[in-house]
Amino acid sequence: MRQSRRLALISFVLLLPATCAPRSITPVVDSSQESGPAIIDWSDWGLTLNIAVVDDRVDYSKLAARSEPLDRFLAQVGRIGPNNAPDQFPRPEHAQAYYINCYNAAILRGNLELLRPKPLHLFVAGNPDSRFRFRIDGRMCLPADLRREALKLAGDDWRVRFSLCDGTLGGPPLNRHAFLPDMLDAQLNEAVRSALASPQIVAIQHGERKQLMLWRGIFDTREQFVKDYERRTGARSATILNVLLEWTPNDPARRSLLNSAVGYEVVAAPTNRASNAVAQADAAK
Repeated sequence: MRQSRRLALISFVLLLPATCAPRSITPVVDSSQESGPAIIDWSDWGLTLNIAVVDDRVDYSKLAARSEPLDRFLAQVGRIGPNNAPDQFPRPEHAQAYYINCYNAAILRGNLELLRPKPLHLFVAGNPDSRFRFRIDGRMCLPADLRREALKLAGDDWRVRFSLCDGTLGGPPLNRHAFLPDMLDAQLNEAVRSALASPQIVAIQHGERKQLMLWRGIFDTREQFVKDYERRTGARSATILNVLLEWTPNDPARRSLLNSAVGYEVVAAPTNRASNAVAQADAAK
């Protein structure tokens, strides 16, 4: 009973920021870096990911102890972006990588703010896209705005959905490398493969109700996935299962599991708002 009350209290406390007006976060950096070089540089974001990402989780304890690179990166993209420095974004891939990285960084920094001073909680309640505002490319915006920009640039490229980590276990994991314009195509492919390997993204229920359970990001746009598959392969009457199998060519165990779901009802998986924070036992290793 005591544990249940504690979990309820944590959920309530974490819900409060989501029900109030979004709060602005201004990264605190050395004054000499406020005007920094006007050239986009992904090194601090890459360092942040190297510090924080553990498999498919985030170690917020480590990030809290070494948050300077994340704040330096957010301060930089607060000044530099496709609008303020268009010459640095000559191709759509440059802007696409920019908005993906900025979205992921904003979510990470927002969760870090939310979870302080205790960096590990059990739930992330409310909408992680709208809790905090950040200055990005010279204007204040929500992570939701950055997500929209990324998806707008993506057009029919559904892979971009898998590159956007909302900080919960129910969504795609945070990629451990910064997305780079010249490597974007290969990195998006890897983001899809990494996400589809997670039981939070694709799960199979063999009980009385036989179901193929899909993350909302797949379920809501599954027709688009299937049409793209048919266009590329020339197949007819394809299913979402055909698409999933195509993206797991080197994982025999996963392919076997997917094949066991032939004919199953396709449904949306329940939304999982649990934090993607690494477990304390894992963090101590």
